[in-house]
Amino acid sequence: MTRNKALEYISRHDMLTELPNRKELDRRIKEYITAEDKEAVFMIFDLRKFKYINDTYGHEIWDSVLVFIAWVCKEVCKLYKGSLIARKWGDEFTGMFPGCTQKDSNGIAE
Repeated sequence: MTRNKALEYISRHDMLTELPNRKELDRRIKEYITAEDKEAVFMIFDLRKFKYINDTYGHEIWDSVLVFIAWVCKEVCKLYKGSLIARKWGDEFTGMFPGCTQKDSNGIAE
């Protein structure tokens, strides 16, 4: 990977989870809005009571849990072409699933 490619990757991804970051999410949403196909599912989720893990078990465990959750998110995205789940900050995530309908959203959420 060239230096410029590496810097571009770093600027668009969360370094802990390697999920797209808020900047990349915003870019992809703008890109999608300009496309002809407007059907998509968007989901926002945060990890309730996640602060408890950090306060009780420390940052190392918090980070390990976040990395595992990121892995699950990446696996979900493999099921839906063009989708992404981004880590916005802390324990908040946003998913974008182009071409999916409201009917699909239940399956995605599960």
